[in-house]
Amino acid sequence: MAGTSTLPESEIVLNDLILDDSNPRFAQLYTGKSQDDIINYLLDEEDARDLAKEILHSGTFRQDKKLWVLKQHNGKYLIKDGNRRCAAVKALQEPKKYGLPKSLPFSELPVIIYDNEALLNEHIQGEHTSASKRDWSRIAKALEIQRLANAKASKADMQNIDSDVAPLLRVANFYEKAVIIAKNKLKELLRNSGVKGRKLIVFERMFGVANECGYSFGGIKSNCALTVNDKKKFETYVKNIVNYLHNHPEITHINVDKKADQLKFLTLINPTPKNSSNSKSWTSAGASTSGATSGGNNSPQSSGSTPPITPTNKGSVKTKPKYRRKEIPPQVKKVMDELYELSSNKYYNSKAAMTRIALELALKFVVERTKYDGKHTMNKTPYFQNVFPPKSGQYTDASSLKEKFADIVKDSGIRKTLKNFDLDKPSQAIHNYHVGIGPLDATQWCNGIIDILEFILDDEVELLKNLDILRLQQPR
Repeated sequence: MAGTSTLPESEIVLNDLILDDSNPRFAQLYTGKSQDDIINYLLDEEDARDLAKEILHSGTFRQDKKLWVLKQHNGKYLIKDGNRRCAAVKALQEPKKYGLPKSLPFSELPVIIYDNEALLNEHIQGEHTSASKRDWSRIAKALEIQRLANAKASKADMQNIDSDVAPLLRVANFYEKAVIIAKNKLKELLRNSGVKGRKLIVFERMFGVANECGYSFGGIKSNCALTVNDKKKFETYVKNIVNYLHNHPEITHINVDKKADQLKFLTLINPTPKNSSNSKSWTSAGASTSGATSGGNNSPQSSGSTPPITPTNKGSVKTKPKYRRKEIPPQVKKVMDELYELSSNKYYNSKAAMTRIALELALKFVVERTKYDGKHTMNKTPYFQNVFPPKSGQYTDASSLKEKFADIVKDSGIRKTLKNFDLDKPSQAIHNYHVGIGPLDATQWCNGIIDILEFILDDEVELLKNLDILRLQQPR
């Protein structure tokens, strides 16, 4: 690294390594204030927990994965590249505090030290091509593309992050304006995990009625700049949609896929007073969220004469999984078909309960029938030894099966979705009369496992390519 004063073989004391709360990968959705907050955020939101388990399993920190750090005036070192890896190691020093199985002591970590921040940023940009950023969250990609656009980077540089630049610029420009209004409540909705997270796509769908919400986007030549045409209407819209989505986490993009659904949703989150002569008028911010629902905690209904927003399965949205696996047993296929044929409006209890049954059957079938080495099935490996009962007639531990299978999935999106699907919710919906569910719950849970079922029931060769099969011989 000519032209810089670097110490490529340096080892820095762990306590002198400072996690960077301005890192573009996560800073815009991070809401804490301390190093502990950053560690917890990276563990839960950015797969650092999986990294910690990998480090724990290998018993070492890879020397070819040195942290890139910037020397500070106080003698500390700010991590500019490698925050997740460092957070994983720091968490392993206090495993009980961070919910990890055991500790793995580290006193120092290998680093490359920079004293020229501009050069460091240049090297980071060169290192992080689209291949290494493929598992970034969509909002992180959007903000990075916006940063490059503002720096007048080339289209090729922006396409290194994602080939479809314009939609991501609109995301970033909307976020920049909306986060000033809704702050941390908006950030929570845009995260990739949590009950209230994964709502970015809802906001994106609602770009279809931007004019009705007081704003508009420019063309690609203006980097899709967002113009607020009606400040009061825009602020009202942002506050109300954020509040509504916080109160109704069951809402997904399926509820607002078509423009007609988007307009209904606007009415739902901010209904017009009955005596109003202007059907497009907006009430004051926040007025709609207190009385817009009835009929239980999980089934949003409209107040007064406002029609409820209902799911739609038309357009490009998947309505059921497509299987490529050969020789799926008839009893498994029958359950899958029945699940996606049941009406959400008429049989939502049954449909909700069957999401668990379908997922369990798919997992059990694949693990019991897939020969990971051409000879032996996965269920006979040390890795799965505690999941399947030693005697016939005993029940498989479905929750443990789901967790273990998720841990060997390479794709971070599928892994997160599988881990976040709570098997107990469908059971509670049936066995606990205190838990109320409705058509939206059934639709959301059913649609939520489409990608998972497609992944699990993919062609056997393709499935194995996407699993970390080396772990199967390692007991856990």
